[in-house]
Formats: sequence, structure tokens, C-alpha cells
Amino acid sequence: MTDGLPIGSETNSPPTIALQQVGRYETGQFAEDAAEIVAYDPATCRLFVVNAEAGGVDVIDASDPTAPDGLGTITVADAWPEAGETTNVAFRENTLVVAVEADPPQEPGRLVVYRTDGTDGIEGFEARATVTVGAMPDMVTFTPDGERLLVACAGEPDASYETDPPGVVGVVDIRDGVVDLSASLVDCSAFDGQEAELRERGVRIYGPSASVSEDLEFEYLTIGAEGHYAYVICQPNNAIAIFDVENEAFTDVVALGSKDHSLPGNELDASDRGGTHICNWPVQGLYQPDAIASYEAGGIEYLVTANEGYYRSYEGFEEAARVRDIDLAPEAFDLEAIAGIESVEELVRPGNLGNLKVSTVSGDIDGDGRFEELYAFGGRSFSVWTTDGELVFDSGNDFELLAALHHPRYVNVDGTANTAHARSPEHGPEPEGIELGAVGDRTYAFVGLERVGAIVVYDVSDPVAPEFVQYVHQRDFEVEPETEIAGGEKDASAAGDLGPEGLKFVSAGESPTDDPLLVVANELSGTTTIYAVRSIGES
Repeated sequence: MTDGLPIGSETNSPPTIALQQVGRYETGQFAEDAAEIVAYDPATCRLFVVNAEAGGVDVIDASDPTAPDGLGTITVADAWPEAGETTNVAFRENTLVVAVEADPPQEPGRLVVYRTDGTDGIEGFEARATVTVGAMPDMVTFTPDGERLLVACAGEPDASYETDPPGVVGVVDIRDGVVDLSASLVDCSAFDGQEAELRERGVRIYGPSASVSEDLEFEYLTIGAEGHYAYVICQPNNAIAIFDVENEAFTDVVALGSKDHSLPGNELDASDRGGTHICNWPVQGLYQPDAIASYEAGGIEYLVTANEGYYRSYEGFEEAARVRDIDLAPEAFDLEAIAGIESVEELVRPGNLGNLKVSTVSGDIDGDGRFEELYAFGGRSFSVWTTDGELVFDSGNDFELLAALHHPRYVNVDGTANTAHARSPEHGPEPEGIELGAVGDRTYAFVGLERVGAIVVYDVSDPVAPEFVQYVHQRDFEVEPETEIAGGEKDASAAGDLGPEGLKFVSAGESPTDDPLLVVANELSGTTTIYAVRSIGES
């Protein structure tokens, strides 16, 4: 287990902050999604943590961050008996909003709205309204002025792919209070019929017989500082949909393109065989972010994304295949120049690219059944973009190099097992959550690496040249999760924090201490970990 001390390099300025763990709340639940997304009430110093297994939200008193105390669980089925899985939570000024899937999830989900004022525990939390929204609400947030709620609803298909509800953004007007609410549900049906044009621009519209509105899946969103536009992640589609909040309409769908892993700085560890080989390969990486956040620098707004990766895998439609199982066009690959090998036969060996999973719907340029390009899933990085979808920075191969530096025997492990390189043919380190926070005059990005359980910190004050600050992980590789924990020999938190999902930055002005805080919800270990964000120097 590393102590998480900052690492500098010749190209980095001295780090100005460092994360230091000060407290942890444990549910005792392993691999049950018991700590996923977290919200914070600065008036009471309460944390609200989605506990999907419990079907609700755990309420934690963090007034003493060194000893967080569980106050109880809000059970959403008490307000909506047909509730499926609880997915997300947001808080603002005594109003707690919980996003809930239906059962089955292809049916419309709901938001459950609670008033939380005047209560010491959870007994007085009152469900004031339930609001019907789209299928599979994945993320809910308040607009900056507090007048509306926006919810991104994924609308994923069922296993047969015969039922595929549209992705929608729900808009809930709360200016007149939180009673008798309704949602405006906005999809991308205005783009239906433009499938060929969007594909030409790089938007991945590819579900079986799907229209644009059916195929776009809304994973996460962020709202610009002025509140005029929301930027909605369409993860499998490798795109961002731009939403006009006031007019409740989508204005564009912007493709994110791909990352060229044959270029220096974009190396990846692509195989689960033969040790760590972070090197160049003739592969394009689809960014496919999960979480997104936004901030201003120099008067310009930027977007930051955690490029997790995603492929569709259903009984009715399977997108991914291993490189060894598809036909390649040998003349399309300059193998010796890129990878130092001489033939496609050598390329598809398991220790090279053979086991890497790639898309079967991208890369066959001329439609002859042979692939001229290989598209892997996820950027294995975080990126900074303009609001028009122009890439201004990508962290390249940093995450895998950092893992190799800190724990070389456990590069690209899974969250439930300590087998090295198990995730290398998939999404690698799998960056999932991202959060921004200001400390002094600097802006920092905090990125959660879902599989290994690490948090990576960058100074993003200069959007075109972010600087690495710190790599932190609280995982004990001496404990084997899938046997010693799942088998009952050790408790759920024995291996430390596993599966960081949601991150929440608490500014110094809203913190119960003199330091800002970073709160991380870890879904596999069921732990909510509190870090103090300590200033250690001047910029």
C-alpha cells in the first residue's frame, strides 16, 4: 500500500496540494454497489451516499471527518414501492434528489425529492414528490441558479435488444417549490433521419435498426457556469450531446474521435500475457468517457472527461471481439514501423494484440469483412476539451505508467482480484469518476481509476498543459478480494478501498475543518473515504 506522496518530474512544477486520508465509513458490504455516488450538505456536514444494495441513500454525519458516523438509510421504496435500483443523488439547500430506475429498467424511472431541513437524523426526512422521468436515470443535478433539475436518462436496451427506449434529458422546474412536480422529457428525435450524416462526422450510431434518438445513451452531464448549456455524455456513441437548457432542446451531437496508440506518449498495455508491456500498437482508442465536469479558465469554458470505455454486450447484440478472432487486412498495417513485428500472424499472438477487445462495427473501412483499423474501447486517460468537442489535452499513457511505478506487480488488476493485467485487454485502468475543485487560485482534477482503486490528481489551471500532482491508492494487495473477502475470511474493507465510483469535492468554505475535502464512494469495498486536501506549497 502506497503512502500517496506526490511524485514530481523535471517537467512538473512542485505540487501545491496533497491528499491525506483522514476518515472512512464502512458499510461492511463487498461487491454490492453499497457506495456509489455522494452528495454533501454544507449546513449539516452530512454526506448522502447511494447504496444500491440497500435500495436507497446512506446518510453519514461527517462533522468530524476523522470519525464519520452513519445516521441511517433513506429507503426510496417507501416513497415509490415499484422502485428498482437507486443510481444517483444531488443536494442543494435542504433538498435531496434521488434518481431511481424502474423494474424493469426499460420502463420510465423516477426522481424522488426529499426535504431535509430541521432533522438531526433521518426520521424527519420527508419525501415531497416523485417525478416520472426517462428510462434508466443515470445522473441528476441542479442548474447553477437552483431553478431546475436536469437528469440524464440512458435508455439502454433490454437483453434481447428488442426494447430500446430513447435516451432523454429530463428538465424539472422547481422555482415554485418541490410539490406537484413534472418533467419535460427531451430526446434527440430531431436528429432522426440524420444517421448517415452523424456517422460521417464520427458519431457512433450502430445499434440494430436503431434511430439516432434510440441509439444515443445519456450517461452523465455537466452544466456550464452560466447555466445556458448542458453537455451530455453519450458513452457508447463516443460523443457529447449539447443541450440548450432554457429552450429545452438539443442543438448538436459532437463526436469525440479516437486516440492513436501508435504515437509516442499514447502507449498502452494491451495484453494479459507476458508481463507489463506499455508500448505503441496500431490501435485507435475510442475515448468513450463516463463522467464529465466543466470549469472556466481565462474566461473560456472547458470540459474534462474520465475516458472509461464501453462496449455493448447483449444477448441480441454483441459488439466486441478479440483481435485474434477477426480478419485483418495485412496491407493496412505498418507493423514493423509501429510495433517492431513483421506479420499479422505475429500481431495476433496473445502476448501482442491477440487478446485485446476491439469493436466489430468500426474499422472495416471498405466493408469487405477485413479490418483496416482497430478500435479499442476507452482512452485510458482523462481529457480536456472545448465545449465544441475539440481536444486540447489528454493524459496519454500516464495512468498505466503510474500504476507500473507504484505497484509494478499489479498493473491493470481488476477490483475483485489481484491478477496483473486482467483488465489490459479490456479498458486498462478504467478511469470512471472525475471531480474538479479550486484550492486558492488553482483548479484541480481528481480522477478515480475504478479497477485498481486509485485516485489521480492533476492541476488543470492551464487547460492545455495540466500537470500531474499525485497518485493515491489505499489498496492492500496482500489481501485477495475474491477469496479472502468474498469467501468470508476477511471483512469487506480488509483490502482497502476498491472501485472508486463517485467523487465529491468540498471547498474550504464548506468544510467542517480548515482544509478542503475530497470524498470518494467506493462501490466494491462499500466504503466512503474522506481525504483532506492539504496545501503544501505556493504556485
